[in-house]
Amino acid sequence: MMAGATTRQFDVADHLDNPEEVAAYLDAVLEEGDDKLLLVALRNVVKSRGFAKVAQGTGLRRETLYQSFSKRGNPRLSTLNSVLAQLGMRLSVTPVPAVFYCLSSRTSCRQAWISRSGFTSGAASAQCRAKLS
Repeated sequence: MMAGATTRQFDVADHLDNPEEVAAYLDAVLEEGDDKLLLVALRNVVKSRGFAKVAQGTGLRRETLYQSFSKRGNPRLSTLNSVLAQLGMRLSVTPVPAVFYCLSSRTSCRQAWISRSGFTSGAASAQCRAKLS
């Protein structure tokens, strides 16, 4: 390290400068399928714009935004829509090439990816085939 050089911790919120970057960031996080990671990403996006500014634009209290997008948060759909609208975005639904089925209990979940052409991975079971009918 050079003498006098300082480093600081990376903060993604410092790099979300435009709607295209924000959309790409959220889309990548959504592909992961992790709800907690999505909350962190949404918090980063709101942080990048400023909690007070987003709260003012949505008519929500700043504390409500902090709570909604905290690690324990569970934002209402109306809150999410308001925040996204303030950021110049909206929710959108698109088809995916494969559907994920959880075939047993949540704790011992067997997984199979099922597409229109049949099973692409996982065990082909009668239970899976029944779900396709």
